[in-house]
Amino acid sequence: MATGWIGIPAGDKATLELALRFHDDGELTAAMALYRALLQSHPDQGEIWGLLGSALRMTGEAAEAVQSLENGVNHAPDRFDMKAELAIAMSEAGHHAEAADKLNGLLPVLRSSGQDEAVVYAALGDVSLALENYDEAIAHYRTALEKDPDNAVACENLATALQCDGQFDAAIATCQAMLDRDPDNVSVLTGLGAVLRESGRPEESLEPLERAITLEPHDATAMASLGLSLRQLRRKEESEKAFRGALSRDPTDAASWNALAELLRDDFKLTEALRAHESAVKANDRDPDLHLNYGRTLMLSGDLERGFAELEWRPAQRAFAGRTLEGPAWNGADPMGKTILLHAEHGFGDAIKFSRYALQLALSGATVILACPEPLAGLLATLDGPVGTVSSLDDAPPYDFHAPLMSLPHFMRTTLATIPSETPYLCVPPGAESPLPEDAERRRIGITWASDPDHPADDDRSAPLNRLSPMFDLPRTEWISLQTGPPDEQLTDTYLPITDIAPTLDRFAHMAAVIADLDLVISVDTAAAHLAGALGRPVWLMLPYMPDGSWMTVRTDSPWYPTMRLFRQPRPGDWQSVAFDVRTALREHWQN
Repeated sequence: MATGWIGIPAGDKATLELALRFHDDGELTAAMALYRALLQSHPDQGEIWGLLGSALRMTGEAAEAVQSLENGVNHAPDRFDMKAELAIAMSEAGHHAEAADKLNGLLPVLRSSGQDEAVVYAALGDVSLALENYDEAIAHYRTALEKDPDNAVACENLATALQCDGQFDAAIATCQAMLDRDPDNVSVLTGLGAVLRESGRPEESLEPLERAITLEPHDATAMASLGLSLRQLRRKEESEKAFRGALSRDPTDAASWNALAELLRDDFKLTEALRAHESAVKANDRDPDLHLNYGRTLMLSGDLERGFAELEWRPAQRAFAGRTLEGPAWNGADPMGKTILLHAEHGFGDAIKFSRYALQLALSGATVILACPEPLAGLLATLDGPVGTVSSLDDAPPYDFHAPLMSLPHFMRTTLATIPSETPYLCVPPGAESPLPEDAERRRIGITWASDPDHPADDDRSAPLNRLSPMFDLPRTEWISLQTGPPDEQLTDTYLPITDIAPTLDRFAHMAAVIADLDLVISVDTAAAHLAGALGRPVWLMLPYMPDGSWMTVRTDSPWYPTMRLFRQPRPGDWQSVAFDVRTALREHWQN
């Protein structure tokens, strides 16, 4: 931020010049200490308030930055750049709509006074990007670049917005155009590397990132981005070296700590991963994604109590799937005599898994109403206890408190030793019938091979059906498909002996009836596996190399379902080895 002339005594001007040097060199703590000392003597100097606000923004203290910049604007109302920075700080503090209003209000004033509008359009782009309004962000950044073609930050952010909008070629072209003007621009080289990586071209991303590091060896952002590309290329040792290099340059970079933690977790170095997660959260304790990643690793390590506590950051995520409800939220206080509305927020499998806690809450003296997706309503109505169910939150009766179903393990301080693991806790609903005819001659095994295609981990959790072919080599066995959705279409292209009953599985009540008729269910990580476990039926779960935290590591059983057996990939993507392990286990199982 430009300071202009600041009317303070000569001795204090020397202090200000020192503060500015600290600010420019990135010594923000020292700079802020001097700004605050100067403001003790000169509280009416808007420019110093603005400088303090700018430094606070750079350290991630958005809320305090807003206060400082508001003071600055009050004392220096003609500083439009300061007003723009105030709006950006408001956006960073989460007040996006208010920030957009302020910025839009600045534009006519700037036009009428003939002042530069580029900074405001760039800031509007930042606000729109934060709100995930990519079309608006792209338009604003392009306007900013028309007015200031050398604005490398706006160029990089335009590339990010285009990337988020899926316009990878346009994002790459944007970076290339700026590099044609300024081939040694480190931030744009870094941005180009990120876009290439996210567009599925990690190998090509290495060249611009390595060039950026050559030009600016102390640039932590470029080094961290290089680590992400190397990780995508499965070059683990080089990736770890890059992340640690980034952290040696900036030990407070939460994103690099988080990336390092994920890399270590993927290699099952959980102790080191947890330390890196702790450093990430310490560096930025307000980022819900950092807490959630920490929670997942804690779950994987078996530390359920702390893991579920970290997962309580779910509602702070922008993409949180839950619904805002009226009335007070339950916080784990004594539920005796209270009516508590529970609502499922994630997939069907999680709802089945955690519905056991609705029963635990009811047994603690609460009147419990469980709101769940309509396909689950009939099934969850069979919970073995005083739990009412509704298929829509709009149909819920009056209640005293509400809570997400997934929060109950946290409120009940669940550990490995205290999981309510008794099964069955669900049963086949009245009236639900299996379409399978009686067959005393053959064993019947249910099979699912693919998870929800919309699940972010679907590529890892789902197995191409033909990769599982070794396990179907079993005499006197009828294989029954429990697969639903688009993956069921794979049956039309396979020679495997699988009976397709997908049209009869439109409700989980019907699937429960089928599972009750089976000798065994074999499944990837899907709702069908949870349902078999909740019904107390034998179920074998096929897991990817890096499983969901619920299944932890190494162990072949599950504390969630006593009738479940786990089969794990020995290396990423190796479903065929899992299929051979299952085939061997099947032969041993039936022989015994």
